[in-house]
Amino acid sequence: MSNQTQAVAAEPTDAGPIVAKAGRYYRVARYLMTLLLMAYGAWSIYDGFYSWPNWSVTHPREKPKTPTDIVLNQVLGIALPPMGLFVLVWAVYNSRGQYRLENGIVTVPGHPPIPLDKIQSINREAWDRKGIAYIEYDLTEAPTRPSSAGPVSYEGLKKGAQGTFKIDDFVYEREPTDKIFKTIESTLLKAASARPTIQPPAAKLPPRPTMGSKL
Repeated sequence: MSNQTQAVAAEPTDAGPIVAKAGRYYRVARYLMTLLLMAYGAWSIYDGFYSWPNWSVTHPREKPKTPTDIVLNQVLGIALPPMGLFVLVWAVYNSRGQYRLENGIVTVPGHPPIPLDKIQSINREAWDRKGIAYIEYDLTEAPTRPSSAGPVSYEGLKKGAQGTFKIDDFVYEREPTDKIFKTIESTLLKAASARPTIQPPAAKLPPRPTMGSKL
């Protein structure tokens, strides 16, 4: 299968609701990373600004700490806690909201609701290795028909919008994310196979010479 799956239009399906929330492993790993950075930063602050500058007083029988050791701990104490906060904020922001497929409409954080028949292509180059795909959509035309009855409606879709959204089955729950991806891809493939094949016009051959004509 090629890395780029394309189609012009497809009929929305009623496969859903499929909901992928933030991945537990993704968030827990980053919570632990934040905790580690904050704890090591606090330890460095204590050593760099209090313990090690007074080392010769509190530990007279031990070798005093060098200025380089003291400055290094001061730098780590200043840098690591903000770094831990950045990791925490980015992890929560990057995994905010949820992926959702319902009544033929895909909803992802940071983008308007996208009907399946408005998705144009999928870049799946990194899907098999990393579970990451980039999906292009085009909302420049009004919806062609209303969706089936349900909590999600085509009404109010943003017109004139084009964009690309990413789905990642590591950042969000893997199983439902994979189901959403497969539904999108199968819809595009069905639309592509349903398009009529246009045959090129037959080339016109020169008239055959008749007896007595000059070549």
